[in-house]
Amino acid sequence: MLGVINKIVSSSLSMAFLGVLSWSAAYSYGWGQACFYGFPLWYVDVGAGNVARSLGYVFYVTAVLCTTYLIGLLLLTKAKPFLSESCIKLVRATILCALATLPILIISTLLNGKIYQQAVISYFCAVLLFIIALRNVINRHISNINIYSAIQFFQSHKSNVLIFTYAYFVIFAFMVGYLRPHFKTRFDMIEINAQMYYVLAKYNKTFILSKELKIDNDEFYLYELNPNQLGHIQIVDAHHPFGLQ
Repeated sequence: MLGVINKIVSSSLSMAFLGVLSWSAAYSYGWGQACFYGFPLWYVDVGAGNVARSLGYVFYVTAVLCTTYLIGLLLLTKAKPFLSESCIKLVRATILCALATLPILIISTLLNGKIYQQAVISYFCAVLLFIIALRNVINRHISNINIYSAIQFFQSHKSNVLIFTYAYFVIFAFMVGYLRPHFKTRFDMIEINAQMYYVLAKYNKTFILSKELKIDNDEFYLYELNPNQLGHIQIVDAHHPFGLQ
């Protein structure tokens, strides 16, 4: 089994996929920020620092999911001799539903830096609803959730698993980028030429700045560290200057 895992990790396809996923998640997070603050998407320009943070986010979420899966599998293995077949099916469905709804807690942690009681309650309610709705479907199609079965499933459905994983991380990166400003109560400010600006985002060596915080903002500033330059961006309605209706 370890040989199979090492082969998966060390394969060139996995390394290339991880690189593409990190860049995509970094851009997706930046686009989420742009959609919230209102500045155009094409000003999002990720650099090595953004990609490194994105890669850390991917590893963090993966570690949380794997740890949850292994804990659930361990509990099922220890309790299996004392459970009836129906109880084993229920525990198996509970583990899978807990994994499926775990992003509720992950997003709460990424947004706030801590887990709130409301998020925990919402998580357990979601697990309960998933169990009620999907228990029969899970038991009909999934008879085993051990590590060997998971590896065999990955090998036989590699393309689908990679597509799902890519979509999963990119979508959640966008959601975190868009939702995180809703929960921010402290903002960095930078002084340039005796003027104070809010720092909305930082991409590589470029800062996206604003003089005020509001949803329908149409004025932004681009500050380049090298060279030391400040550009003013104003979004205006040109009323179809090229004759397009």
